[in-house]
Amino acid sequence: MDNESAKSIALTRGISEAVDRMGIETAVEAAIDLYDELLRENDAPTPFPPAPPPPDVPSTGSSFKVFEDINYRGRPNLQNLGMLPLKIHYESAFFEDKRRAGDGDFTLPPTGRIVNAARASSRYSCIDIERWWGFSDNDLDDLAAPAYEHVAEIYDDALDKSKKFGFYSTIPIRSLNKIEGVKRMRWMDTNNRLRGLGNIVDMTFPSLYNLVDDDSRWFDFATANILEAKRIAPGKPCYPFLWPEYHPNAKAKKGQAVPAGMFRRQLEHLRERADGVVIWTLSKTKNVDFKNIPAWWGELIDFMDTL
Repeated sequence: MDNESAKSIALTRGISEAVDRMGIETAVEAAIDLYDELLRENDAPTPFPPAPPPPDVPSTGSSFKVFEDINYRGRPNLQNLGMLPLKIHYESAFFEDKRRAGDGDFTLPPTGRIVNAARASSRYSCIDIERWWGFSDNDLDDLAAPAYEHVAEIYDDALDKSKKFGFYSTIPIRSLNKIEGVKRMRWMDTNNRLRGLGNIVDMTFPSLYNLVDDDSRWFDFATANILEAKRIAPGKPCYPFLWPEYHPNAKAKKGQAVPAGMFRRQLEHLRERADGVVIWTLSKTKNVDFKNIPAWWGELIDFMDTL
């Protein structure tokens, strides 16, 4: 067995033992430390700084912000309930055409459209450009990060400096299935390309939708993506998007409302790790009367009373 193979086996064994002994989050830190040690033996630069540990106490306390884009007909004034409006710039604000993620088109939007979006912003805004995503998690084309930075720089220059902005589900590239062991380190390496964008934005908006039927998987998924957002954009507040409905990828549960108890557990999980949350619903819920809003609404109101 050659020396490189022996090092690879040692790394894999170290990760497996750490997962068994310490759990996912601590194991990943241990794996990164081991990886760094092996790299230093070859005098190679270390590409992965240690991920920050999850806080043991709420990160922001009463400053935890709840943004909303809740689209039910006849809804009350949610600002009176302590929620903050979020301006979301969808792709139509920047492009004439429609594209799917991963189709390889990195045509930049006209500067005028970017400037107009900035001028139409509110106190807090989120840019949602999904065409530059890859086909799957841990997939980011070499042209994607420069494209996002281009838009961010022009938008930031045109933005009133009293206003704040970030990008939806871009820091980090969302990952559900690659958050452990060596796969997680590769995911981190992909996200490292977004550090330039992280320096420009004021906040991050990870996407933490309910992507699978198994509710228990959501919590590790959420923690990993929040930690990555804070690693790539250190010091920037993190406001994950939470959709209280199961994503189409959730198969048997797709389109169903998230149970009230699960939704409350998600809110509490985010309170302990993030700086706030964005509650988002489909635009088609504008056709649903507010009196028919699912039971998660009651949990949200109760949660607001605890802030």
